[in-house]
Amino acid sequence: MLPNPYTPRSTTADPVGRDRIISKVEQSITPMLNTRTAASGGVILYGVRGIGKTSVLRVVQADAAARYGFVTVWVAAAKRSSVLTELPQIIRQALISADILKPHEWSLEKMGIELNIGVVKAKSNIGKTAHQPFTASVSGVEQLLRWAAKKCAEHGQGNGSGLLLFIDELHAVKQSELSILLNVFQNIADDKLSSPPFMFLGAGLPAVRGIATMAATFGERTLFQPVNKLNPADARVALLKPALELGVTIADEVLDVLVAAADGYPFFLQLYGWNLWNEAKPEPGQLITHSSLKAALAETQENVLELFNSRFDAATKLEREFIIAMAQLGQDEPVKRSDIAAAFGKATDGISMVRRSLIAKAIVTEEQQGYLKFTLPGFAHFVLNELS
Repeated sequence: MLPNPYTPRSTTADPVGRDRIISKVEQSITPMLNTRTAASGGVILYGVRGIGKTSVLRVVQADAAARYGFVTVWVAAAKRSSVLTELPQIIRQALISADILKPHEWSLEKMGIELNIGVVKAKSNIGKTAHQPFTASVSGVEQLLRWAAKKCAEHGQGNGSGLLLFIDELHAVKQSELSILLNVFQNIADDKLSSPPFMFLGAGLPAVRGIATMAATFGERTLFQPVNKLNPADARVALLKPALELGVTIADEVLDVLVAAADGYPFFLQLYGWNLWNEAKPEPGQLITHSSLKAALAETQENVLELFNSRFDAATKLEREFIIAMAQLGQDEPVKRSDIAAAFGKATDGISMVRRSLIAKAIVTEEQQGYLKFTLPGFAHFVLNELS
């Protein structure tokens, strides 16, 4: 049996329909090749879970390294973890992998970089011992990034392109650490006399826009790029292209059903494709027909129900009441915050805490000013069915 080409639980190397976003982000990077100084701002992709932010960011990272010669550093943030703790070691590994630095040459103390000031305490295997404690500050992190970016630019007899720092799941970065990072990025960007070529790029849930602008004024100078649902034409390509690359095609009527069911949501498209492929077990030259569709739809609906149940189970009693009110008011359409508050008999600011909590749990998102929407298509229908 041919391998299944769909990837519902991991990134895709070919995010269909994202060419414009990728081009826009890369246009923000390439001026550094001429200026040889830091970019004037950063780039943050934002969107709901499963929309393809990480896939886009990974393509940009690969292009930046292969096409433009940048050294790239990738950090994936997580709750209750410290990005600043991980950063020195991740930079070290990136410089060693790029053959810019030998393992024995790494010592922050010898490089004159002082991280032993500030308020973010952690453990790291840098410096003299395997468990040397350090605390990070704006000045210490700035020294580290300046030094690393300069090393990258000087590599290859001064022909290196510079350093790009990618932070995924940016919304999960602690507010204190994000404030340090954004202030560091601003300091480097503002120093046009001696700043090395450096840029920051990130991705996060829609709430990251407010988080970043609250953390530092640099957030206001950042390009915030939304990653939205795919249009029907791109959704069709996203389903068909992986199959065609293995010599398999999918009947038009099957594609029509799956494109409509997924509603432009990339995670659902990949999930439908995965289950359709597993049901059809195609061989090269085969056409996947309607005979495989019913079982694939049923399996995918079971997967989606599990996801919906996990989201609903993660909500507190008050959050569930909020979710039910949203579903009753607008189903899957955006709902006014004031209408939700009225359903609770409260002023708009009276629902702020539960709203923020649901946004942090990626159950709802701020669709536009004053409106909220569920992050997963079909979730409202699930909630209303549960009530009935």
